[in-house]
Amino acid sequence: ALYGHPVCGRQGLGRQLYHHAGAGLAARGMAPFGLRVIAGNDRAAAFYRRLGGCPVTTQWAEVTGGRLRETAWLWEDYGATNSSRP
Repeated sequence: ALYGHPVCGRQGLGRQLYHHAGAGLAARGMAPFGLRVIAGNDRAAAFYRRLGGCPVTTQWAEVTGGRLRETAWLWEDYGATNSSRP
């Protein structure tokens, strides 16, 4: 899990991290690739949608102290949907 503090938002750090990770995975032939977002995190969902991701499934995840619903997001081909880098 990776969480950014709200103070750090809107500085391009998430976009840079996504592009670095996506390019690295694609270069190693690891496509499609995806990640999970806590269900109801509309801000994150909008961010990943803008980056070309598609929500594919929602499931429960066991965490310390309980369970969380997560939505899995998928990118079929990083290079096809992300030709513009930061």
